[in-house]
Parts: sequence; structure tokens; C-alpha cells
Amino acid sequence: MSRKGSACEFAAAADLPRRPIMSSGDTGLFDCIIIGGGPAGLMAALYLARFRRRVLLFDEGNSRAAWIPRSHNLPGFPDGLPGGEFLQRLWNQVRNYAVNIKMERVPDIQAGPPFLVRTASGSYSARTVLLATGIEDILPDLPGIEAAVRRGDVRLCPVCDAYEGKDRRILVLGNSDQSARKAHFLRRYSSHVAYLSYGSSHCLPAEVVGAMSQEGIRVLDAEEAQLVLSPSSISYSSQGGRWQDFDILYPALGSRVRSKLALELGAESESDGCIKVDSHQETSVSGLFAAGDVVAALDQIAVAVGHASIAATAINNRL
Repeated sequence: MSRKGSACEFAAAADLPRRPIMSSGDTGLFDCIIIGGGPAGLMAALYLARFRRRVLLFDEGNSRAAWIPRSHNLPGFPDGLPGGEFLQRLWNQVRNYAVNIKMERVPDIQAGPPFLVRTASGSYSARTVLLATGIEDILPDLPGIEAAVRRGDVRLCPVCDAYEGKDRRILVLGNSDQSARKAHFLRRYSSHVAYLSYGSSHCLPAEVVGAMSQEGIRVLDAEEAQLVLSPSSISYSSQGGRWQDFDILYPALGSRVRSKLALELGAESESDGCIKVDSHQETSVSGLFAAGDVVAALDQIAVAVGHASIAATAINNRL
């Protein structure tokens, strides 16, 4: 199961403010059209608006940041900040400036310049386009998974929050050698780390299992395994054995990169589907920029807003 659509619910729960909506008569050539209203897209809109550029931002309301129960590595927030509240603050900040916003999906872009962005409501032209479309985490098909993410019992980013899981009972659910590496990373924070294979076709090589066992990571029996999420625990059993409880579940099942629009325009991508960019965040297509998780980099808010400031400044200098 993927997270598609659920982040919208989280954002709504955070009571996001009303956003300035573009009027039907506000057409013509934009300096930049931004696609994606997460941290990268909003930061780029803020920078470009302050450069007094004409900006149009499209957003579907499904930012990955809205899934963060509380981030403790945002600079300036020593007590942490929920992802939904962080997005709300960014939206409030952007609303102080003349940024046109349309809450709808962008299914198609025609190559430019000028670029032609087509949606259900019409077509919009721009001298440049910035893609901040992000990625979509893949979640296991377990009842109650979204509520568990909201509670912080299921976590998606050990770089973000492994520190908060120190000395707790951690279960990593994986389907690749890369997910095994996540278990090794988490072992630095707790002596109670276990690994469970997910999917009938996934079988770790013997040397990978040996390396985990040597480091003190328990590799659980995946045959007839049962994994149950409840408001009070994460419970596992296999082949009718006794139930074992865990405090935190880390699904390490990968993600889907939302790079379709860039690829259709002919932009180059990495082997994992992330968009290739240069030092100014420009893709291989002239005038097409990308920022945030959709670019191959560390998937962090701090990185996304850094990408956005670089891209927006480069766009302003070009115009």
C-alpha cells in the first residue's frame, strides 16, 4: 500500500490556512510555474515572490512533510515541530506575497520556452518551471498503518528520528539489501533491533543475515508471519509462536519518485528515477528546474528548502 491521498488528510488535520486562489482572469506569461506545495515548492515561491517575479504554484495537498508527527531536526525548534504545523507556517509566510495558487493536479507540460502547463482548468504559460513533486513512500498493507504513522509508532525516516527511538524495541520491515542497511543504521541507537522480510519473494543472502546476526540484529522468521498494529503495541508472531511486542516499526520498502512530468519532457534521471540536476538545480532540459525529494539527495526538509533557494535564485538571475 502507498500513502497516496492520505497526506491530504493529515494536512487538513493541521488546520492549514486558506490559501490565496488564482482568479480566473489572472492569465498571461508567468516567470515561473512551481508544481508542488511542500517545503521545496513553498520556499521557492517565497524567494521568487520576494524577487518580485510573477509566480503560479500548483498543489495537490499531498506533501510528504504532512506525515511527520514531530520533527526534531528543524533548526530553531528545540522542542520539535509537527510536519503539518511547519507547512502551515510556510503557507502563512507565502500568503504575505503575491503568489498565485491553484489547488489542482498537473497532468501535462509542453516543452518550452515558454512552457505550457495544462490542467483540468486550463493552460498556463511560463518562462521557467520548477518541479517540487517529491516522492511517495511505500507502506505495508497493514490495517491501521496510517493511524500508526500519525501516532509515531510507524516511522519512515531514521535519519530524521532514529534518535527519538534510542533504546526502544525497533522492528525493520524490509524487502531488499538496502533495507537491511537501515537495520544496521538503527542498531547504533538501540540494542533491541529486529528485521522481518516483507513479501514472499524476498530472501536475504546468507552473508547479509550473518552480518546482521553478528551485530546483534535479530532476523525474524517470515514464514506465516503475522504483524498486528494496535494503539498500544506492534506485535509479531510466526508459525503459531508466541507474540513479541515492539515499540517502533520502520517500513523500509522504498518509494516512488514523482518524476513523470520531468521524464516526459526528456529530462535525464538517476537509476532510481530521481531527476538529475546541475549545481543550480536545473535539469538537462533548459528552463526546467527541480528541488526537494524528487532530486537524488538526502530526503530532508533542510535539504529541500536549500534546493529551493538555489533554484529560485538561479531562475531570477536568468530572467
